[in-house]
Amino acid sequence: MSHFVEAPLNVDLREDFTILAWAFCRDRSQWRSIISFESPQVSTSLLTLTLPPSHKPSIPHVAYMTGARPSDFGTLQGQMEVPMNVWFHVAAVFKAGVVTSTLELYVNGEEGGSMRVEDRWIFNAKDISVVLGSSTINNNPAWQWSGSMTDVYVYQASMTKEQIAGLMAEGSLPRVRSVPLGLAQFDASPETSEGMSPPGAITPSLWQSNPTPFIFSGGVSK
Repeated sequence: MSHFVEAPLNVDLREDFTILAWAFCRDRSQWRSIISFESPQVSTSLLTLTLPPSHKPSIPHVAYMTGARPSDFGTLQGQMEVPMNVWFHVAAVFKAGVVTSTLELYVNGEEGGSMRVEDRWIFNAKDISVVLGSSTINNNPAWQWSGSMTDVYVYQASMTKEQIAGLMAEGSLPRVRSVPLGLAQFDASPETSEGMSPPGAITPSLWQSNPTPFIFSGGVSK
């Protein structure tokens, strides 16, 4: 089983972007990370989309950095719970503004909370990579996912509620116009041998009609 999948990503965090994923959570004995943006410039994830442990409601959270210091961070707690042991769709949309930026959450196509972002944007560090199934705290992997995920997208544009709902209904983004950085999808490939991760290569505007889900152990005993 994979512990996490990582690949470089050319994304500008000062501009609009959208994160989309189908996920299945099997265990919430601790915080679980669906996706995160990482950089060697910071000791904690630039941005991470997570679910809290089981003693809290299963509401998605987004934590983000506004600078390189550990104290430069903000959080958004959503307003809608996601089901356990059932596939759900989650989206995080960042809308950059001249004076105020906003961060929005969607659960199964419905609005699930929003907030204004401190300092107008997320810290746009160098050498950004995107990680599925893990976050970073004090330079160490943390909050590893337990369950599965598929159809994970990072898009350098802010998608509307209608576009997100259309993606859920159609399983792809055929009518969303690509921007210069394009659409990035992780092509979920089966593990080649015990303990090895899928390659996690990013390919622009590629769609698989029946992708194989990533499966994450998250430290849970089998």
